[in-house]
Amino acid sequence: MLKLLYIFYKMKLLSPLTLLRLTAAVYRYGINLMTLLNFSARTYGEKLALVDEGESLTYHQLYAQAEQLCAVLQTRYQLTRGKKAGLACSNLVVAPSSRQLKKSD
Repeated sequence: MLKLLYIFYKMKLLSPLTLLRLTAAVYRYGINLMTLLNFSARTYGEKLALVDEGESLTYHQLYAQAEQLCAVLQTRYQLTRGKKAGLACSNLVVAPSSRQLKKSD
């Protein structure tokens, strides 16, 4: 238990505000990658999240791109809460466009 508290302390998660943000993200998304992205965007905002040779993204921009991808997956492939999906991606900052997301039967 002390080790967990120490990790939270190092991550600066012991303040009431950050605990509230984390709780709100878990409530909205469950425990998954979107929770982490939501929490990071609300906590770190305009700090750099990803840096590539040609482009960089802040936590807000990364979260916005993830939300757009979620919307495409929900409308095009009828993915709903609780369904699982896998994505194969290149190691680049740029997110795939909706045209690049093809339905495989």
